[in-house]
Amino acid sequence: ARNARYGREGDDGMQAEARAQRLVDECDELAAQLEAAKAGSDREKESELARAYMEKVQEAADAVKVGLREAVKKREEGVIVDCMTDLGGVKTKLSAYHKRNDDDGEPDDEATALLAEADALYEAADKARDALRADPNSEEALDALTDAMKPLEAKMAEVQTAFAAREDAGLARLTKDLEDVRGRIQAAAARNEDDGRPDDGATAEVDNATAALAEVDALLARLNAPGSEESKDQAKLKAAFVASVNNATKVTGKAEAALKRRSEAAKASARALLLHTTKRLQCLGARNKVAGEPDDDATEQLRQVTESHKSLQEMLSLGVVGGTDDTGSPTRVGGLVRSVSDLTDAVEHVVMAVAARELEALDDCGDVSTQANLDIDKMKETNMEWGSPDDDATKALAEAEAAEVALRELKTDLGSTSSHPALQRHLHRAMTRHSSQAMMGNGGSPFKQQHRNSRSSMVADDDEDHWVDAAKDVMKVIQATDTLKRAVEAAQAAFQRREEEGQGALSVDDAAKMLAELVEKAQQLEARNAADGSPNDHATTAVREAAAAVVAATTTQQLLAAAPNTKVIKDQFLTMVPNAADLIRQAEEELGRREATVQLEKVEQLGRGVVDTAANLDHLASQVASDEDASKEADVMDDELAAAFASARHAIAAAREAAAEVAAANEAVRAADPSDPAAYQAALARAEAARKAFDAANADAEAKTAAAHAALDAKRKGAASSLLADTAAAVAAAQAELDQLVAKNKADGEPDDDASKAIEVAQVAMFAVQGMRDRIEDDPANVGLHGQYADAVSNASDLIAAATTAMNARATKESGALKKAIALLAAAARQLEELNKVNHEAGIPVDDATEAI
Repeated sequence: ARNARYGREGDDGMQAEARAQRLVDECDELAAQLEAAKAGSDREKESELARAYMEKVQEAADAVKVGLREAVKKREEGVIVDCMTDLGGVKTKLSAYHKRNDDDGEPDDEATALLAEADALYEAADKARDALRADPNSEEALDALTDAMKPLEAKMAEVQTAFAAREDAGLARLTKDLEDVRGRIQAAAARNEDDGRPDDGATAEVDNATAALAEVDALLARLNAPGSEESKDQAKLKAAFVASVNNATKVTGKAEAALKRRSEAAKASARALLLHTTKRLQCLGARNKVAGEPDDDATEQLRQVTESHKSLQEMLSLGVVGGTDDTGSPTRVGGLVRSVSDLTDAVEHVVMAVAARELEALDDCGDVSTQANLDIDKMKETNMEWGSPDDDATKALAEAEAAEVALRELKTDLGSTSSHPALQRHLHRAMTRHSSQAMMGNGGSPFKQQHRNSRSSMVADDDEDHWVDAAKDVMKVIQATDTLKRAVEAAQAAFQRREEEGQGALSVDDAAKMLAELVEKAQQLEARNAADGSPNDHATTAVREAAAAVVAATTTQQLLAAAPNTKVIKDQFLTMVPNAADLIRQAEEELGRREATVQLEKVEQLGRGVVDTAANLDHLASQVASDEDASKEADVMDDELAAAFASARHAIAAAREAAAEVAAANEAVRAADPSDPAAYQAALARAEAARKAFDAANADAEAKTAAAHAALDAKRKGAASSLLADTAAAVAAAQAELDQLVAKNKADGEPDDDASKAIEVAQVAMFAVQGMRDRIEDDPANVGLHGQYADAVSNASDLIAAATTAMNARATKESGALKKAIALLAAAARQLEELNKVNHEAGIPVDDATEAI
């Protein structure tokens, strides 16, 4: 019965049973012969057969009691050892399957269910093993254990099949997911190309995702290569493939998030620009209304742009452009940016058209004002020649001069209040209007072409809330200029009537009063020229000629006083005084031109480079904002770094304020009257102080921005150093453990088993860790490497732990085999002892049996 349960054809137990059965059969045969001898009364044969029968029975009994029983016992001892060893192996496999199941998230599938069933069967087998340990000689306990092992081993085979199926399904699903990741990476790369591949974090993340996809494809090619299924590295390749797909999925998410942040920033910028453009368009509409909405090209352009703006607003409200979704659609964001950019360009064209119209009007006003001043000066000379009689012409001239003064005062007021750039240029031009008179014969205003050439810079100025008021200021200048023009025309008509009527001439008394004023003016002009250093130029020559003319007229006046009735001296005196007045006027104009030129040069010198430096401040502000984002991304922001960024922003703001003060101070210099030295010098001192303060503030902004950037780099490098230092002990311990495993594996002969493969995978992972440490040491500011390094360390630790488990499983298996060998050796020793005993009882004959023993 024991043979039937545990025996195998040809084993010792089955051979012992066959020998015992043969001896029993021989006993039966001798018994039959003995009965026949008894029946035949053959005493001698009966005695011989009885002796042979007894010997055969004894031999059969020995075969059963010794040979067969010991063979069965020895075999069952081996069965016990095998069961114990196999049950230990099952436990190791169950632990490995549980780890795999935990790593897979314990899915509700066949593999998990079969694993639970295997656990229950193992518990039953473990209880049977405990019972057998309590009674090692119990056949019932052994039978219970073997009965428990059979379904357990079958169930373990099912578990192995289910986990293999899950792995294959996981790989298939992962391959399918890979195509989704591939599409996402390709879409992200295309989107980044559409954005122009800016040098920013999003481009870096997209490049990381592209590199991760290339690594996946390389592993996939190795998995699909011919003969790869039979490769001993198949499991290692599958594990690396799974890890690479997971990594590609992770970095793809980071790339998409970075692109979304970039798109959100672009969208916010576009909306801010749209808000600014909307305000600008509203101001243009109001300016056009101030101008009376004339039927011209500027009005038509404004109408068309207004329609375009309305359409864009409707599309925004419907979500056609500028919409949002879970991924931040690049098409809609791009459409918004392009639409707003196109609208902004169109609005700027309208700004240029409206500004051009205002410029043309102001140019015309400048020409009219210049001509009116020339006409007034000419009429004043004529009126002095006539002795400035109290008549309609003199009154009309006074009204024209009053209109000119009113226009000048309006321009003075607007010079300090109006923000209109074209109007400011016009007012500056008015300061040096006399310099244009000499050039009128060459085609009109000498400033007109220069004014038009600077048009682009004027219309590029940013809109302000008071642009409409500025447009009204332009209209005020136009209306005041028209009043001046009509007053001059009226005066010219009155002078024409006087000429026709032939009224009066300059009297000696009037000429004497005029000369007294000219003497005072000549002294003032000489003082102003001396203050300038009396340079060798037209102004100095004009001042000296005017002073000489005044001296000559004074001498003639003295001669006339000595001979009042001498007609020749009188006529000469009346001629010389108006001539001296004309030279005084020319000298004033020359001095004004010189002083205006000096004034412009000084203002230009003080303002030189301010615009470019202001643009640099924008760059500094952008750098500070970018560094702040980088510090948050690297998780290194602290109070010290925040203070550095705040200090940099404060310095940049202070530099902007200093730039604004330079502009204001320079405008004050332009508006100052050089003929008032105290006021002019005060304005000049303010401008020089403002420029000095601006240069210092700009240098401070650059220094503090650089300091904040250096602090960020230091923090990032410190984070890298801390990361490497914090993980150094763990990495060293892991390497030491791996070295021990490698040495033990070499001592075991590096067999082709799971433990050797696990050690190879762990070695590759540790090579990756060391490579990441080298990259971080070479580029400590690249915070993107920190997370990858931490993942690499964790992965290497897990793989080394798996290798350790595999080595322990190998050791357990070898230990079981050793125990089995010892048990077999003990059984053999017992058998040999019995054989020795039997051989001694037989007298130790010299035969083959004795030799074999």
